Order: sequence, then C-alpha cells, then structure tokens
Amino acid sequence: MKIHTLGPAVTDSYRAAEQYRADHENLEVVGHPSFEVLYQSIPELRGELLLIPAAVKTPTGASWGDLHYQYGDRLELIDSLITELSPLAILERRGRSGQRAYCHPATIDYLTRNVEGPLEIMPCPSKWQAYRCYQTDGRYTLTSQAFAGPADRVIKTIHLKMLWSVYQVKGETDAKTSVNN
Repeated sequence: MKIHTLGPAVTDSYRAAEQYRADHENLEVVGHPSFEVLYQSIPELRGELLLIPAAVKTPTGASWGDLHYQYGDRLELIDSLITELSPLAILERRGRSGQRAYCHPATIDYLTRNVEGPLEIMPCPSKWQAYRCYQTDGRYTLTSQAFAGPADRVIKTIHLKMLWSVYQVKGETDAKTSVNN
C-alpha cells in the first residue's frame, strides 16, 4: 500500500509520512509536487492513503477544513499523528532590495506579521519550493531553517509541532486494509 503526501523527501510532509511508515508495515511513501496535484490524483488512488497536514492551505485559499468537507465523500479519515516540524525560519537575502517574499500559503500571515512593509507575496506549494524561488529573486522567505545559507540573514526562528491527518481513498472495498497494527 502507498501513502501519498507532499514531496520531495526534504519536506516535513514526506518526513512525517516516513515516520508513519515506520509504525505501519508495507507502506511506500510517494511524494507529489503539490497538495493540489495530490487531490487531483484521488480518482487513481483508490484504497491508498493520503497524509495531509492540519495547516494545509492551497493557493486558492482552501484550508484543511475546506478540503476535508469537499472530499469527504471520497476520503475516510482513519488516523492521525503529531510530529515536530523542522525548525522554521524567516530569512532575508543579504544585499537584495525589493519586497518579494516566497512562502507556503499557510505561512503568509505569519510572514507578514513578522516582516516590515508591504510585501509582494509569492505563494509556493512547499517551504522547499519557497526557498528555491527565493534564491532566484526573493528578498524574504519563510522556510526550513536547515535550508539557510551564508547569503541569508535569519530574522526569526519558529519551533512548532504539526498535526497530520491520514486518509484512505474510498472506492475499492477489498483494498481497505487496517493500518493500525
């Protein structure tokens, strides 16, 4: 059986799926480029698992609650887990002007409350992608502190836990397998 979440392996989502897999035999972790792509793939994932963070937010503004109700007829909530996120950091690129900031949609409010001035927010599907875009032309990002390099000034660090929802995609009655070993 597969458990699908946000990838690549450097994302908190993928690491949480790996942690969940460690406690449940015969699971393979599959990373997707965004949660939007993952949700669009639901028709092909019957009987498989999805790992979704409670803080999920799409670029269109859909939250965990919105997605939970929207897909409630296709997904069954079967489990949850809590993990420590990689320490987060608001970074500023030394020597760069402008107000362009890259971050995951769920972190926009936190970023704007902690960086002065009006920001040009550029939402990204993951904190990893936010850091990659920021390297090109951003002045600010909210990302994993582990990604910070010598050209980055750490404005603030954040230590948080995350609640993760484990869903099983409905559809194949014989594919429904208990993962609560």
